[in-house]
Amino acid sequence: MLSKVLSFFGNNQNGLTASRVNHVDRDYQRTFCRVPDETKLSPSLLEKRRTRDHVLKAFTQRVRISLINNTRAVTRAQERHQLSPIMTKLVGRAMSAASLLASWQYGDERVILEFRGTGPVEMIYAEAIRNGEVRAYTTTPKVNQASNMPLGLALGGGGTLRITKVLYNQASPYHSVVPLASADISSDIFNYYKYSEQIPAYVDLDTQLDYQDRVTFSGGLIIEALPALKDEKSNQNYLEPYVHRLQNLPPMSVLFGQDKHSLKTVLKAILQEELEEHSIQKLLVDFHCRCSKDKITKLLIKLQKEDLREFLDRQPGEKAVTCQFCNERYMLDTREVEELEALSKD
Repeated sequence: MLSKVLSFFGNNQNGLTASRVNHVDRDYQRTFCRVPDETKLSPSLLEKRRTRDHVLKAFTQRVRISLINNTRAVTRAQERHQLSPIMTKLVGRAMSAASLLASWQYGDERVILEFRGTGPVEMIYAEAIRNGEVRAYTTTPKVNQASNMPLGLALGGGGTLRITKVLYNQASPYHSVVPLASADISSDIFNYYKYSEQIPAYVDLDTQLDYQDRVTFSGGLIIEALPALKDEKSNQNYLEPYVHRLQNLPPMSVLFGQDKHSLKTVLKAILQEELEEHSIQKLLVDFHCRCSKDKITKLLIKLQKEDLREFLDRQPGEKAVTCQFCNERYMLDTREVEELEALSKD
């Protein structure tokens, strides 16, 4: 019971009613995603807004495409969880994938990715909500390997990717499990589209570090054939012109890092004359966790007294609880501990 409660701390998946979700979504948008009058912003603030983490998505009659630059969000995850270089790359890619998949959902609907490997990396978790929130963690933040070794060796072969979608008006979440492909995140998300969604797709995700292991770029894109293409012959080949245009461009890490191009520039280069301005939508992205001291004390109260005492006895002196999703640490003073013990179940 104890491990179950603590492992799901902050993972508020149930009870998604439209009224509650819309209220939360409006609050988040007001706090994080307001669209200011840009005529009143200074040049420096305009530049900051232009380069802020975001998803840009659009669709045509045949495909839909979503692109992301989440360099700041991945940097924050790296700092909060003290990730090793290899784990920063893997977690960064997982965060990009979660945000891209969530961008096609509604309001507070969420997408959860759980990568479970057979190598040194046990598990990577990434969760994103359409309104821009993303958070992630790994059970093995310090794993490292030589830089010249394939990224997928850390997760190892034989693992699985579990994708969960928590949707409006659904009694229970939707789950899909597919085997890991190359365990490099990009190919694993491609596997999901191929075997679970059965939709032709192209996936390209990347996270780059400098010589000091600082994140210089994180992002990527997913191109999906729309369902109408399922009845057409060689629908996978239909994506080839878009992929060819993309591959004629410099790597995304160069476009956004050195050349300072925007996501919209890349979007136009891929879709060209098919792109219609009205189909473009921008969604700001932030590393954000809804945990709080109040939430965690409510969860601890649900424990049996014996389980609560076992948990508290693990920590001599001051008591603290850490949110695994964002690594925020909450201290409990003597009075709070006594109240928890009094209110917990017998």
